Amino acid sequence: MALYWSWAFGNETTFDLKNNMGFSLNNTGNSYTRVTANSNSVYSYPGSPTRYSLDLRRGNRLVFPTDIWLDAGWIAMPIRTFQGFDSDRNSPVMQAYGNNQQVYIFCSDEGTSQLSLSFQGGGTSDHVIGTYPDGDWRYFAMRYNTSISQPTAEVWVDGILVLSATSSWSGTANTSGYYRAGGFGDGLGFTIPNTPLAQIIIYDTGSLSSGYPYEPRFVTRVNPTADESGVGVFTPSVGSSDFAVLSSSFGTSSFTSNTGSNVGDRVVCKASGTLGFYSQLGTTPTDIRGITLHGWASGSGQNGFVGISNNNSTYDTGSHITPDINDSTYGYVTAADQPSDAAAWNTGSLLYVKYEVS
Repeated sequence: MALYWSWAFGNETTFDLKNNMGFSLNNTGNSYTRVTANSNSVYSYPGSPTRYSLDLRRGNRLVFPTDIWLDAGWIAMPIRTFQGFDSDRNSPVMQAYGNNQQVYIFCSDEGTSQLSLSFQGGGTSDHVIGTYPDGDWRYFAMRYNTSISQPTAEVWVDGILVLSATSSWSGTANTSGYYRAGGFGDGLGFTIPNTPLAQIIIYDTGSLSSGYPYEPRFVTRVNPTADESGVGVFTPSVGSSDFAVLSSSFGTSSFTSNTGSNVGDRVVCKASGTLGFYSQLGTTPTDIRGITLHGWASGSGQNGFVGISNNNSTYDTGSHITPDINDSTYGYVTAADQPSDAAAWNTGSLLYVKYEVS
């Protein structure tokens, strides 16, 4: 199971998440959804940099970028459980929502915070997982397969298998879909934390170089900290450095503009320092399962893509971004290992990121 896509929330507004970053939210009002660094709401580790969660009031839902869908794979998310889960199938804890089949975890008994696994498509098939009250962080990992007529799933909580199930019906396999998670807090607004989403990991069904996809993991943002090179004319909107605006804090007022927009124009930045990007983590991890680079572009007339490298020569490149003159368009790439030699990322790894016009 290789890392396919990962996401750590930053201090972007919910408006930016919805309109500029590939996500979808049914409500971006601050009294319904908010990004928070409240210590009761974040999934953090000793020494970690500032971390954020997305706090969703019940009845509100986050849809992940549609480009990342897999018909079979894993979803892993730490979630702060809460007495008073919203027993609403439309606001699931986590959901793989395909065009023909859906597999999801939802609250089946609000009074006891009982969670169940549900298959829908050719019928409805529910399977009780257990009860998870009292505001503890739990690491949920759901393995699912909707590429077959009778879907299957496993649910792991804190690294332990708690349920393995097969739907009671047969239907049509999925060919497209998206992921979503719902607001399932206490319904009292934000006077106390709801059940926040801390981070998201998607694994595919390939091999994983270390560990298992159900093991609790952290996703942390790192920043490029130096300009490296470029082709063409790029002009940052603030300051004189491209890396200053190609950082993990997204904002529509911070960008670098390519005035020529010629194929092959690119801007390259890197995380510099003795330990490179490791120095930004606040700890020395036992292993790193991969790095996901997210990119956004706006404009017209050209396509672009993002790339990751550990030597500024061999790059893993991602989905092409087709800019829209009206808003930013999202693309990404994940490098599970160092692109130059397929070795695991380590304390000596350099990290280069680029955006290139195609």
